[in-house]
Amino acid sequence: MSMYSKVLLSLLTTALLPLLLVTAITYQSSKQTLRSMAGGTLEASAMSLARNSIVSLENAAKEMESWAALDTLQDVFTGEDIDLRMGLLLRELQANSDFLEIWCTDTNGKIVAASDFNRLGQQVAELDGVARALSGASFVSPVLNHTSMHGVENPSVCLIFPLLGAFDGETVIGTIIGFYDWHRIDERVSFQEYIAPQEGMHLFLMDEAHRIVARGNAEPGVVALLEKELPGLHRDDEMRTHSVTGSPFDGSRQLLAMATQTSTLHNVVYTGVAVAPEREVLQPIRRLAWFTVLACIAAVAGTFVLALVLSRRISGPITALSRTAREIARGNLALAPPVLSADEIGQLGADLDSMRRSLKAHIDTLDSSVKERTRQLEESVSQLKHEIQKREQAQDEALLREQQLRQADKMVSLGVLVSGVAHEINNPNGLIALNLGLLSEIWEKSLPVLEAFYEENGDFSLGAMNFSELRREMPVLLADTTASSERIKAIVDDLKGFSRTSDERLDEAVDLNRVVDSAINLAASYLKKATRNLVVELDPSLAAIPGNPQRLEQVVINLLLNACHALVSEDAEIRVVTRATKHQAIVEVIDQGRGIAPEDIGRITDPFFTTRRNDGGTGLGLSISAGIVEEHGGVLQFESQPEVGTTARLVLPVAPMEKDREPFPLPE
Repeated sequence: MSMYSKVLLSLLTTALLPLLLVTAITYQSSKQTLRSMAGGTLEASAMSLARNSIVSLENAAKEMESWAALDTLQDVFTGEDIDLRMGLLLRELQANSDFLEIWCTDTNGKIVAASDFNRLGQQVAELDGVARALSGASFVSPVLNHTSMHGVENPSVCLIFPLLGAFDGETVIGTIIGFYDWHRIDERVSFQEYIAPQEGMHLFLMDEAHRIVARGNAEPGVVALLEKELPGLHRDDEMRTHSVTGSPFDGSRQLLAMATQTSTLHNVVYTGVAVAPEREVLQPIRRLAWFTVLACIAAVAGTFVLALVLSRRISGPITALSRTAREIARGNLALAPPVLSADEIGQLGADLDSMRRSLKAHIDTLDSSVKERTRQLEESVSQLKHEIQKREQAQDEALLREQQLRQADKMVSLGVLVSGVAHEINNPNGLIALNLGLLSEIWEKSLPVLEAFYEENGDFSLGAMNFSELRREMPVLLADTTASSERIKAIVDDLKGFSRTSDERLDEAVDLNRVVDSAINLAASYLKKATRNLVVELDPSLAAIPGNPQRLEQVVINLLLNACHALVSEDAEIRVVTRATKHQAIVEVIDQGRGIAPEDIGRITDPFFTTRRNDGGTGLGLSISAGIVEEHGGVLQFESQPEVGTTARLVLPVAPMEKDREPFPLPE
């Protein structure tokens, strides 16, 4: 083959083959990348659906747990006249929740109160989970069809929790049963499908038995295809996976992704499934393929013409230069290339000669240059990795701060709600207190008449008690009820005071003992659950200090709740002490909890630092409390030993802090 033919063939080969190869590789790579990206998008949507469904069910369970703790629910077991009031309460709870029906049963499984009054007296002891709840454990059912008293069937999930007696918090006195409306999950599936980022995406939700329990607006053909493909795709050893279906639908195979989430609530498992047509996913790469084909055709024509012209002009000079290059390659550096012309080929000959002369020098320095460049490249890569890590860490911290600030905003809204609820409680409680006085007066005036009747006719029955027993118990009952009403009023006053908007004044006269009493009242439910040994030692000689009572009360509540969270046993003690020195007023909250690690003790007041992140801690409580104490010119100190306990000490100045004066020293 002549040099001319070789040059022509070489130009065509070197120009076209790489182009075709790169085109084919790019097409296949882009196709796989698009499929993988779409699979990741589907997987994220499936994960979001499964997680949101689990969260909805867990929220419903928490709502039922809070109902089970209501003292009013437990009153249904104290008398026959409570059933109607209990039914009205359950009806109100059902109307303001996502539950279709709510029942309360006694320990025999008989419905004694229900949101639908027609349920009263029904026996449900054979219902799955009732026996489990009566033994003290909660129960969550799979998705089932619940039939109302009117014959209407609705998909639902049955949640059953034990009702514990208020006298000891341990004895099971019945159950509370709720049927969570599964249409709420169907609505969530439809909404997430509506906002899905992938064209043509459909979403499904499966339970642990691989049943489709919720679906969006998918066509029946997609549902049938999904039921056929899911058994082969699901593997128990993987939480998430995505693939392409083996069978097509509507002329296109389907991309399918699954994501499984397990709830801490009885290990309830739901799997989100997302499906999208592969045709829609690969549409961009098909357009790219057509453009690539047209580009290749144009490149073939242009390359052929260019190769035909250039091969004639460069084949001869290149042959001469090639012979010289071969001699140089053999080590004959004394042979100079011929000077053929002043054009590019002539310049090539001059460059070849320059290369010959500098080749040895370059060979000598090449090794050191390569090493230096390698070192520089490694440093650049290291710096780039460090920069990427810093940016990723900054993004994670920004996301965490955003979530925690949202939580803080929710707590502010909750404070406003608590104030309104406290006001609403005060009105009926006032009426109770007024009626108790009237009832006491009626009893006192009726007692002589009843005594006379008793002397003439002997003992007789009044309601559920004999008169001989009632005349001893009635004063006690009236006194206990009056004391309970006064207790409600005190708690309401504390709640209203705590949630009252502060004008940020720091010069009010504050009674620290009163602040501690109010904080203990507000945290009473947490303290009762956390410990049986609460010791309060208040110094009666403690003088009033300047400050803001609401903000200081917020600090004390935060310290009390932290002490509750630290305890690992109800027998452990929490001690609250107030005392005074010459210049300082001190509040100490001492717990016998798990303590704080030495490496964490110096960081616990840092914003967003918490050791209880998995339990819902935000890391804002102690940070905000430290800021409040600093505004008052005081200090917040902590002493702790792991597995022994922690002492949190609030130290405040007795006299107002002068402007521009440094805070007072640590406790004397």
